[in-house]
Amino acid sequence: MNELGLIELFWRVNRRLLKLLAPVAHAEGMSMTEVVVLWKAHLAGSRRVTLLAEDLGVPPSTLTGVLDRLVEGGWLERGRDPDDRRAVVMKSTQKLGELMYTDAQAKEQAAAGGGGGGGGGGSSGGSDAKKEEKVVDAEYTEVNDRK
Repeated sequence: MNELGLIELFWRVNRRLLKLLAPVAHAEGMSMTEVVVLWKAHLAGSRRVTLLAEDLGVPPSTLTGVLDRLVEGGWLERGRDPDDRRAVVMKSTQKLGELMYTDAQAKEQAAAGGGGGGGGGGSSGGSDAKKEEKVVDAEYTEVNDRK
């Protein structure tokens, strides 16, 4: 795949991810940036701030304000890295784990035809989210197959 095709694929995947995360942001009164940070932090479990900033492509100083709001809201906790006491580590909280679990359950339930609407719901519904996930998976497979 050429570079332009890869950029187009990235753009499509990015739009779909934002569409999937928007209901959570709206329901919890967060910005999309905050939701993306939470998503990355949840996937990592525990991550140094500098590495989290690197993953997100932003300077640590830019991330500090976002992290302050998420810590204040009870979504993340700050700690020290046991390997380097000078380094700050962000850790998921039980509140964040419950949000991610509830959102995943609502999407699975809606995709199975059981209604749903928890975890932020949104007007798109879980079945639309499941369709979007399948499209993203197919596009990702297509890119990998061309390598």
